[in-house]
Amino acid sequence: MLFEIKTGVGSGDYLKALGQLLFYEKQRGRSYRKYLVLPPGIPEQVVSILGSFDVSIIEYTEADGRFNFEWPKLI
Repeated sequence: MLFEIKTGVGSGDYLKALGQLLFYEKQRGRSYRKYLVLPPGIPEQVVSILGSFDVSIIEYTEADGRFNFEWPKLI
C-alpha cells in the first residue's frame, strides 16, 4: 500500500498527491493500493476521478489532539 497525507483539500493538494502516488508506484515497479489521506471536504467529482486512478480516499478528523480515520470499504 502507498499512502499520501495532505492537510488541505484544495486542487493543489490532491493533484500533488496524485502525482506523488503515481510516481512512487512507477518508481517501485509494480501496482499498489493507493490511498490519499486528507481532511473532509474533497468534492465527490474529484473522489470519482481519483478513483479512476485507483486512488482511495481516507478522510480524517482531529479533535483534542486525537485523530479519527474514515477508512474506505474494501471490495
